[in-house]
Amino acid sequence: MSDAPRTESTRGPALLCLLAAAGVGLVCPPAVSAQYSVNPVIVQLAAGDTAETRTVEVRNEGTRPLQLRLYAADFEQAAEGRHTYRPWGEHERSCRDRLTVTPDVVSVPPGQSRPVTIRMEPATSDPTCWSMVFVESPSRTQEGVFVNLRIGVKVYGLAGSPSLDGELAAARVQTEEDAPALSFAFQNNGDWPLRPEGEVEIRRFDGELVHTLPLEAFSVLPHHTRRLTIELPSPLEAGRYLAVPILDYGGKYLAGSQVAFRLP
Repeated sequence: MSDAPRTESTRGPALLCLLAAAGVGLVCPPAVSAQYSVNPVIVQLAAGDTAETRTVEVRNEGTRPLQLRLYAADFEQAAEGRHTYRPWGEHERSCRDRLTVTPDVVSVPPGQSRPVTIRMEPATSDPTCWSMVFVESPSRTQEGVFVNLRIGVKVYGLAGSPSLDGELAAARVQTEEDAPALSFAFQNNGDWPLRPEGEVEIRRFDGELVHTLPLEAFSVLPHHTRRLTIELPSPLEAGRYLAVPILDYGGKYLAGSQVAFRLP
């Protein structure tokens, strides 16, 4: 889920295509592209004295009725952005004791939508939890193979008051390759999930702005680090430059860094 940041769409195709019988990762061919959408795919529910609910809309984009199964799992995200999944309740930050999803099966006629209710029980003193709710549909390829298409909804049970604390670290520019590249780590030091976005300024050493590269939003779990690598514009004239990444993660201050580099 390249190290370059990717936008996580709020309404999009199936996130995973799994071979039903063997559970092996499979690239979805066009014949089995998802015929349904889910909106939103990120749900955040705050802690409090009472339970909180959100409605997720599941829409049938195809021409045939769909019967979809809903179930929860736990997930983890590596520093490079890749997601891994575990049985529900195995992760130390699982929402298993607080999260319910109804119904667990939904039938959706063509061109119509059906609501799904996500409910989070209160837990004022617990840390933020996170789990994934999958909306899954079996489908057959042109070769007659059954696969499971599923769209994942990230669900967070937020802890207490907003905890937004992030910083940039370990920024460096690699110039030995054909195209120079900026790499850095973003550290989420708080207990709420973050979605930083921003830009990278390329400046000459005297401060003159040469390029501005947008950084699309990417997710960072609480107390996790994301490592990103962004190719810098090419060709750049020989000389000394500054790469200046600047990220807005929703906190009081922006997160930024500055790296000097030279091109021969």
